[in-house]
Amino acid sequence: MSLKQEISFSDLTNKARSVKPSTVKAICFVIFSVIIIAQSWIADDSYHAFVMTKNFMNGYGLVYNIGERVNAATCPLMLLLVTALSCLTRHIELTAIAIGVVNSMISFGLIIRHIKSKSLMILATLICCLSYGFIAYTTSGLETSLIYLIQILYFDYVINHKGKYSFKQLCYIALLCSLSLLTRFDTCFLMFFPTAYIFLRKKECSICKMLLAGFLGLQPFFAWLVFSVIYYGYPFPNTYYVKVRIDLPLVDYLAKGFNYFKVNLLCDPVTLIIILIALGVIICKGDSLRRMTAVGMIMKLVYILRIGGDFMLGRHLAGLFIVSVYLIFDYAESRKLYDKKKLAIVGGIIPVIFIAGLMISPLVLYPFNEIADERAIYIPYTSLHTIIKSEITKENYPLKKYSHIIKDVEERIEMGYKGDILYFAPGILVYNYGDRIRMTDQAALADPLLPYTGVDWERSYDVSLGQDKWRIGHLQRAIPDGYRESLHQNANLITDPETRELYDKILLVIRGEVFTRERFIAIWELNTKYSHFVAGG
Repeated sequence: MSLKQEISFSDLTNKARSVKPSTVKAICFVIFSVIIIAQSWIADDSYHAFVMTKNFMNGYGLVYNIGERVNAATCPLMLLLVTALSCLTRHIELTAIAIGVVNSMISFGLIIRHIKSKSLMILATLICCLSYGFIAYTTSGLETSLIYLIQILYFDYVINHKGKYSFKQLCYIALLCSLSLLTRFDTCFLMFFPTAYIFLRKKECSICKMLLAGFLGLQPFFAWLVFSVIYYGYPFPNTYYVKVRIDLPLVDYLAKGFNYFKVNLLCDPVTLIIILIALGVIICKGDSLRRMTAVGMIMKLVYILRIGGDFMLGRHLAGLFIVSVYLIFDYAESRKLYDKKKLAIVGGIIPVIFIAGLMISPLVLYPFNEIADERAIYIPYTSLHTIIKSEITKENYPLKKYSHIIKDVEERIEMGYKGDILYFAPGILVYNYGDRIRMTDQAALADPLLPYTGVDWERSYDVSLGQDKWRIGHLQRAIPDGYRESLHQNANLITDPETRELYDKILLVIRGEVFTRERFIAIWELNTKYSHFVAGG
C-alpha cells in the first residue's frame, strides 16, 4: 500500500470517528424508514377488517356482512384505529399503510434511542433490516406494527425504570397491557410474567391500590369485551370460535408447530436466531425482571407451537423479534460491549445468514408449502406503489389478484342470490363485492353458523400440498343441508331441526334489535348451552 493510500485511509478513519453519534442515529433511522416505506404492502387478511371499516363509513355499522353483526377482525384496536382515521382521510388502504409505517418508525426509534455506541447503532439497524419477518410486517395492514409499538413502549419503560412503582405508574403499565390485549389477545403470554413480577414485588403502594391500578388500567380491554358481547353477541371475534371448535389431537397441532419453526428457521434465520440469542442473554445475565420476560417469551413460543404456528411466514415471531433486539442492545449498551472487532464479525455474519435464508426459502416454500410468504404473493398487487397507481388511474390493481374468481361472484349476483358460501372468499374480493352480496368462505371467517359445525376434511385437504395435507387457518367447515339455500333466499331453510333452532337464535342475535330481553337470553344460550354444540344435518 502506498503512502498516499495509507494517508487517505487514515483520513477516512478519522472522519468516521469524528461523526457524532446523533448523526449516525439519524442516518440509521432514515435508512430504516426508507426501507419499510419502499417495502410497504397490505396482506389480504387485512382486507377482512377493512370490510368492516368500509361498512362503518357507509353507515352500516362495524360489521362484516351488511345487516349482520359479526366481528371478523382479530385485532379490535387496529380495527378501531383504522376506522377512526379512515373517517378523516377517506382512504382505508393508505391509512393502514401509514399506521404501520409510523408505528414501526417509532418502535425502531425507541430501540436505538438509548444506544450511544455508533457501532451498536449500525449493528441494530442491520439486524432489524435483515429480519424478513420483522420488515414484512412493519406494514401489511395487520396488527403486528401495533404489537411492535406497544411492546417496545412497555419494555422501554419497565427495563429502564429505577426503584419502586407508584400507583400511577402501575396504572400506566396495566394500560399498556390492556392495549396489548386489544391488539391481539395472545400477547398476554409475553407481558404477563414481567407485569406480575412488577405488581407483586416492585410496587410501593398497598395491595388494594395495586389491585385498583390493575383494574383501572385494564378498563379499555374490559370495555371492549362488554361492547362485543352486547353488539356482536360474543366476547371474542368469530375467528376465535372457528379455531377453538375443532376437535384435533394435540399431536397434529404440534406437528404443524414444529414445521412452522423449521420453515422460519430455514427461510428467515435472522429472526429466530436473534430470539434465541436474547433468551440466552437474559436468562444467563439478566436480573429478575428480565428473566420473567424470558419466561414470557418461552411461553409465547410454546403457545405458537401449541396452536400449530401459522400459515404466514414470520408473522407470529415478528413481535418477539423486536423485543429480543431491544433486550440484546439494552444489555450490550449497559455493559459497554463496544468491542469493534467482535461487532464487525457479527455484522459480517448476519448478512451471510440472511443471504442463506434467501437462497433456501424458494426450495422450502415452493412448490407450495403449508406456510406461505404472504408479502411475496401480494406485494405485486397491494404495494404502496400499486395502491397509489390504482387511485390515480381508477383501475383496481388489488382486485386483479382474484380476477379468476370475479366471474363466479358476478354470476351469483345476476342470479339474485342474497348471499352464498364460497370455497375461497379472499378479503380483497369481499372488500369490493361485499356491498352487493353477503359473502364468506367455507373456512367460516365471518360466518356465524359454521363455527358450530364440524370440519369437512375432504374439502380441507389441499391437493397442492400433497395427499391428506391441510393448512392452519384453512380448514373447511361442514355445511348443513339447506344452509346454502338459506343464504340464497335470506331465510332459515336448514333441514336438521336442532341446527335450524340454533340458526334462529343466531339470527336473533346478529340481526335482531340490540336491546331486547329475548336477544340477551339467546346470547347467554349461544355462549353456554351451545358452546360445545356440533350442528348436524
